[in-house]
Amino acid sequence: MDQARFDELNRKRYLDGLTDEEADELGRLMAEREGKPYQSAEEYHQEHDVQDEADALRRQLHHAG
Repeated sequence: MDQARFDELNRKRYLDGLTDEEADELGRLMAEREGKPYQSAEEYHQEHDVQDEADALRRQLHHAG
C-alpha cells in the first residue's frame, strides 16, 4: 500500500473533500489496509437496485397468484 497516498487522501477528505475517483481510491486503500474486500458505492447501489427490483417482482407475482 502507498502510505503517502493514503495519508494525502485521508487529509484531503477532511479539508477539501474528495472527488468520486479519490473516494474510490481511498476506499480501496482502506480495504487493502484492513485485509477486506472492497466494493465501490456505485457497485453497492447497483447490486442493491437489482435486489430491490427482484423483491418487487416477487411481491407482484405473489399478489397475482
